[in-house]
Amino acid sequence: MNNDNQKIELLARIFFRRRHCRKPDVETEWRKFKAREGQSAPDSSSHWKLIVAAVVGAAAMWCGMVVYHYFQSRWQTDRNMPLVVLRHRNEVPQVTYQSGHQTRTLTGVDSLSFLAVSQRTDHSKQQSGAASPTASQSSRSPLQRVQTPRGMSFKVILEDGTEIWLNAESKIEFPEKFTERIRQVKLDGEAYFKVARNVKVPFVVVGNQMNVRVLGTEFNFRQYANEQPHVALVKGAVEILNNHTGKAEATLTPDQEAWCDRQGVIHVGQADTYAVRQWVEGMFYFDDTPLVNILKELGRWYNLGVIFKNARHQNLRLHFSALRSGDVHRSIEDLNLLCKFKIVVQGSDIVVY
Repeated sequence: MNNDNQKIELLARIFFRRRHCRKPDVETEWRKFKAREGQSAPDSSSHWKLIVAAVVGAAAMWCGMVVYHYFQSRWQTDRNMPLVVLRHRNEVPQVTYQSGHQTRTLTGVDSLSFLAVSQRTDHSKQQSGAASPTASQSSRSPLQRVQTPRGMSFKVILEDGTEIWLNAESKIEFPEKFTERIRQVKLDGEAYFKVARNVKVPFVVVGNQMNVRVLGTEFNFRQYANEQPHVALVKGAVEILNNHTGKAEATLTPDQEAWCDRQGVIHVGQADTYAVRQWVEGMFYFDDTPLVNILKELGRWYNLGVIFKNARHQNLRLHFSALRSGDVHRSIEDLNLLCKFKIVVQGSDIVVY
């Protein structure tokens, strides 16, 4: 089989070299041949010219067919190869909090509050599972980081009262105390923001391709690796800023969304804000969503890889919902009821056949 492939590749290279060579002048070559034979070329040479042209054309066509079938078979082989869209991670499922060079694990709590002592009266009393940084920890470094693993979400309350819900596999960076000019945080992953209103000090979320500036509002910001950044506005108003120039590219009103394409162009459209909020409410919710996106969300939550044995299935659009607290096998069973092909959990992967 390897020898056959080598022969085909050799023929392909010969064919492409021939394509870059000058085409023979049939008339000139015929006259040279007749001269060597000591004959003059007759005027009625069209018959021989047609024969020579036919031979050359047939050879070129044969080479072309060989090249076509070679690359067609290679394309078919690549197309049938498994497509890995998400990989399993060997990690401990725990939320980490970093202040300066010190990192600690947050266990037994579902939120972390940075509210000033005078502001904690309304929040910390009802936050039965809330933690707060100690004075020694928070004074060493102004920059704080909270990071979630796969399979866990977490709530952070900033010192101005802004509430942030972090989705799985996400990280938020922020100062322990904001300046008098700007409240700025940096996000990787996905978070739902309920920003405390302050008309004098704007709140800015820094992303990889676009930033969001608000005064006081609710919105969802999603920007995982290898995905287009996406902002959906629930309440208030937000400005979408160019990440390089800092200029406002668009202003969103409630039920609008903005996303950035691969060329850095920002687009605005209508948003399904009910759908984007469901993960905060503990639900998976997808409406007319490609199967590949659905399985990536399940994989990120249950820390499973996602493999498509047949890549064509990834674009199937579905409506699907499930509890995030439920078992992944139940979700896969429900998905199989909607598909004509098979989806299974094998070891640490979700596999689509």
